[in-house]
Amino acid sequence: MRFRDLTLTTLFANGPAIMAITFVLCFAASSALAQDKKGTVTTTWKDASIEVVDGVKGEKPAADGSVAVAPGKYTVIVRRPGFFPVKGTVDVAAGKTHTITFNEEAVPQRRQGEIWSLIGIGVGVSAVLTAAALELADVKETLEMSALKGTLAGVGSIMFTTGGACLHWIRTSRSNPAVKEQQFQINVGAAPMRGGAMLSAGARF
Repeated sequence: MRFRDLTLTTLFANGPAIMAITFVLCFAASSALAQDKKGTVTTTWKDASIEVVDGVKGEKPAADGSVAVAPGKYTVIVRRPGFFPVKGTVDVAAGKTHTITFNEEAVPQRRQGEIWSLIGIGVGVSAVLTAAALELADVKETLEMSALKGTLAGVGSIMFTTGGACLHWIRTSRSNPAVKEQQFQINVGAAPMRGGAMLSAGARF
């Protein structure tokens, strides 16, 4: 009985120290878990996708376009059909959802330029074919006829080449627009808390 009493007395005497050590260990464990917990980067647009430019290996967007990454600062590109992609930075916190918004700029469609390019291609092809037809036809070769065939072939080739180049540039710039840098507006939120409350704060990076 003395041994038991002595042991119990010792434990109770060191109780505050044991509690302090337990608290420190729990805090360290929770901090380690928090560091390992990923944060989520998403946007307010459902049809947008996010590309992480640096600092991540093997991270792929989810079905909704969001990306889960380890805590840290990243450069990301937000792409949305019909708009210029925007590049900016996000400082990701563990366990938080970072919702990106920014001023969108629509990609010019240049429909009128596309129409004129197609017209130029058509006229150029017609001129070249006309010159070829005159060359193959049984037409008396004169100085005027030679000049006409040369003019048709030359002008037609220039119009065809110029129209094709313009059409290619218009369609390429529309389907693969240049990335523009911009400062993101980011709303940082935590997971739902007790009672369905949501902890959130506005921030700019």
